[in-house]
Amino acid sequence: MIKKIVNGVLGCLGISLIVLFLIHLCFKIPAINDFFIPDWEVSNVLEFFGVILGISVTVISLIIANYESSAEQRELHEFQIRQEWRKTVNEYAINVLTEFSFTKIDVITNNILKMNRTTTPFDIQVAFNESTESLDNSLNALFYFLPEKKEEPLQKINKIVEERYHLVMDIKNFLLDSFMYLEAQQTYRFLPKEKELKDLEQKCFNYILENTDTVIENLKLITNVDELELK
Repeated sequence: MIKKIVNGVLGCLGISLIVLFLIHLCFKIPAINDFFIPDWEVSNVLEFFGVILGISVTVISLIIANYESSAEQRELHEFQIRQEWRKTVNEYAINVLTEFSFTKIDVITNNILKMNRTTTPFDIQVAFNESTESLDNSLNALFYFLPEKKEEPLQKINKIVEERYHLVMDIKNFLLDSFMYLEAQQTYRFLPKEKELKDLEQKCFNYILENTDTVIENLKLITNVDELELK
């Protein structure tokens, strides 16, 4: 900023020298008629010009200082926005990784099995909807917060997550199909085939295990917000 002020002052001084030279010429060259003969002395003109020059330097300095202050404010605002984006994007990325894990599905399945006769098909539907809703919301949030050039790694994650959905739905449908027989008391009888259920869970677990590294790598690309263009 100091450099710009100095340049501005030097510029004004340069212009002042030119103006002084013009004033000098005006008082040296004979007037062509009485109208052009000045009623004031050279000292009066120089004094007036000095005041104008001082005001000009002050105004230019204020304009430059105000511009620099505005630029600093813009940089600070941009930094704050980037920090907020970084925090938000990282938060949703962590949610994606957490919800992608097998743990929630395993807990839900075991809890349903323990509930046995008190469980209904509706309970199973709700439990598995909840297990996929958070992951879906986090992915949608990342799509919303990131620009187009960040969508490629997110598309890769989305493709992996879609397959996980299918595997989770297989487990859910297997549990739902187990409610097939009505007893006299009109309660559902829970008859899952333990081995088939465990096979489905293992298949889902293996898929998540095989693709977690890919999800992590792409999330790292997504959470690097330094080069993002602010909207």
